[in-house]
Amino acid sequence: MGASCMFILVLSLTRNVSYWTDKVPDKFLATSTTITQYGLKQALEYVEKEMDKIEIEIEKGDKMKKSMDEKDEKIDEMKKSMDEMKDQRMK
Repeated sequence: MGASCMFILVLSLTRNVSYWTDKVPDKFLATSTTITQYGLKQALEYVEKEMDKIEIEIEKGDKMKKSMDEKDEKIDEMKKSMDEMKDQRMK
């Protein structure tokens, strides 16, 4: 009975190892829950990195759009000024 209690104790202690650690020790009794948690950690880290890349690209796009909008405003001002000059010549 002692061996089965020890097994249950070890099993219960290893099932809830935090998956936020960077590396699982080599001589670690890994249960399916621990392996799943570690796999989820790796997947979440990958997703987080990809989201960071996407956010950077969105910021670049926003800056580019703002720059283009400013240039469009300048072009509109120049067109308006040219139209006013044409109107003054016609008078």
